[in-house]
This record gives sequence, structure tokens and C-alpha cells, in this order.
Amino acid sequence: MVNAFTVDVEEWFHVCGVDDRLPASSWETLESRVVPTTRAVLDDLAEFGHRATFFIVGWVAERHPTLVREIADAGHEIGLHGFWHRRLFELTPDTFRQDLRDNIAVLQAAGAGPIVSFRAPEWSLNERAPWALPIVVE
Repeated sequence: MVNAFTVDVEEWFHVCGVDDRLPASSWETLESRVVPTTRAVLDDLAEFGHRATFFIVGWVAERHPTLVREIADAGHEIGLHGFWHRRLFELTPDTFRQDLRDNIAVLQAAGAGPIVSFRAPEWSLNERAPWALPIVVE
């Protein structure tokens, strides 16, 4: 039997739909917890010899490139989770395309290998964003 294990690498404050109370402009002032919690997951996976796919928010990768390298160096797959962790149906096709490009750029600059996977924030690759799948394929 083959099982898959995935991890969303995002901050506790990367919550969709709360921009009015927790705007991205405030994120820099909030306590980061992503590095120690992700390292704990990495340690657990290493202990049992398992690999996973880590879907990394670009905003996190930009601030913690060493964490991206640690994930890649441990043999895990790295995928996209959007630069700003925004629901697709709240974006336009052009802003979504740019968000993916920005996400790819910071992950590759941090040392991620080939990126072939994407997880839409908050399950938003759905009927509300029918235009998104062809952009992901691009």
C-alpha cells in the first residue's frame, strides 16, 4: 500500500478571508512559529524514514529560505501553496499567474528542486475559479 503525506508550510496567521482583521501588512509584526513547528515534522519524518510533499507559502519561503533548503535536503518534495495564501476565486487570472510565478521564484532561490505540485489555499481550486487549472498547467 502506498500512502501520501503532505504538509502545508504556512504561518498561523495565514488565514483566508480575514484581511479586514489581519491584513498582510501586519504579518511582519506577528510572532512566527513556522520554523520550529516545521522542523518538528521534519524530525518525526526522519525518525521513521518517511518522505512527504511540503506545500510552501512563498511569503514564508522568502523569510525562511534556510527552512526550504532543510526540507529539500531531507529529500522531500516541495510544492506551491501560493505566495500570499489567497483563495483563487478572490484573484484574477493575471494576479493568480503572478502569484504562482512569485512563489516559484522564491522557492527556487531558496534551493528547492523541480516544482511539480500545487495545493490551492483553502480548497479554492473549484467551480468558483474554473479559469485556474489551465494556469496551473502553464
